[in-house]
Amino acid sequence: MLAICLPTSEKLTILSLIRCEDRTIKVAAIGERSAISAVSLRVTRDNVRDLLVVDPAGLLTTLTHGILPIDLIQPSLFRGSSGPGVEKSLPTEIKPVRAKDAVHSTVTIVLESGLETRLVMDCVPKDLLTSQCLQVLALALPPDCSFTLHRIFTQNWVAKHLDYSDGVQFECFCSALAKVFGLEDGNTVPTPLVAKTSPWERLSRSPSGQRLIEDPALAGLKQPTYTEPDQFFAPVRRPHPYLALVLNALHTLGEDLRLMVYRYRSLLRLAKLICRIALIIRPEWADYWKRLCPDAMTGWVTSVSSYPGSIMNSFSIH
Repeated sequence: MLAICLPTSEKLTILSLIRCEDRTIKVAAIGERSAISAVSLRVTRDNVRDLLVVDPAGLLTTLTHGILPIDLIQPSLFRGSSGPGVEKSLPTEIKPVRAKDAVHSTVTIVLESGLETRLVMDCVPKDLLTSQCLQVLALALPPDCSFTLHRIFTQNWVAKHLDYSDGVQFECFCSALAKVFGLEDGNTVPTPLVAKTSPWERLSRSPSGQRLIEDPALAGLKQPTYTEPDQFFAPVRRPHPYLALVLNALHTLGEDLRLMVYRYRSLLRLAKLICRIALIIRPEWADYWKRLCPDAMTGWVTSVSSYPGSIMNSFSIH
């Protein structure tokens, strides 16, 4: 891709260059936007360059995954303030008017007052597990969904001031995954609707009672009668249509990590995320990872019927 910026007309034209089999190059225009300066920079991905654009209002935007915008740098950085508000019209002394001297992930921003400041825009994840998860999901998911996940992860990490502490990047990834695929409502864990007065009934409706429903020791006992037998747990909404693709991709990555002893710590983290997703659509996979990594989740999955919201519960075998 090639970007041509004309500061006088405040126009940025983005072209796609395609090398043909006959050794010719075809050029196609794929987008235009208002801009007064632009530079190629390594921002969000290790092996792909992004485009840092300065618009006429002085706001900075990064174009990534083609020409999809993502806001990472706030103009408030130029005044040394960390306040949440960002003005659309910036004072002259802090208004960016040009980007130059881009090297790797650093760039010089020229302000309207004539002052220059050097910025480092390295938002490439340094945690290997986080990077691998993003890469495998980029192959498994449609481009728009993959970009949304990558954008939210990057913004989450930037909000953490690009913290390199152990586990922070993977937590930002899990938070982004939960937001994109609707894992934040707690539907991965069965929730009792009401508490009965009888301890025997409360035990039978608890997660422990459902987990031990197939225990032969309980077969000779009289089971409690229910006035609402179909409402053991709160209803679970339909899972995201791409959640199965996510589970399969992360499961495959987990199987690969099992072959590397030095990656077991990463495997334990990944197993918790896999179980969180598997409990929604494939409880038997959660049982598989629970046996490999006992600390991956609390409780135990003994049958598909323990989780009425799962996809597998839609089928009956007679």
